[in-house]
Amino acid sequence: MKRSLIVTAAVLFAAFMYGQTGTQGQAQPPAERRGPSPEQLAALAKQEALEKSTARMQVAEDVLPLVVPGHTIG
Repeated sequence: MKRSLIVTAAVLFAAFMYGQTGTQGQAQPPAERRGPSPEQLAALAKQEALEKSTARMQVAEDVLPLVVPGHTIG
């Protein structure tokens, strides 16, 4: 009895959640145009200009050993 009640509650909850997510996509009208908005394009151009004017860091790719003499990891 208890198991069937839990299963029924889980199925009802799943059906309720599925019903809620299904209506969200249908309520919004489809987008008329694709791509970034003019505000997004301006922000991208501003970011690119900032990155071009900023100095680059010089990074050396050195590999450091992580071994402690006399000890094991694990």
